[in-house]
Amino acid sequence: MDTVFGILVAAGIVGLSLAITIGLAVEELTKRLERIAVALEKIAENEEKIFALGDKNDINDMHA
Repeated sequence: MDTVFGILVAAGIVGLSLAITIGLAVEELTKRLERIAVALEKIAENEEKIFALGDKNDINDMHA
């Protein structure tokens, strides 16, 4: 009976360790994805500014 209990405790420790490792990996992945999302938002904002400048140039060309 002691052997079975020992095996269950060892399995529990391994399972807990694995859960902690996975949790930390998910947390790190979440941080990276948040950084990527911020970068993509900045790219989209810059793209909008570039298109707006292009539209202004087209209007200026028409009036020139």
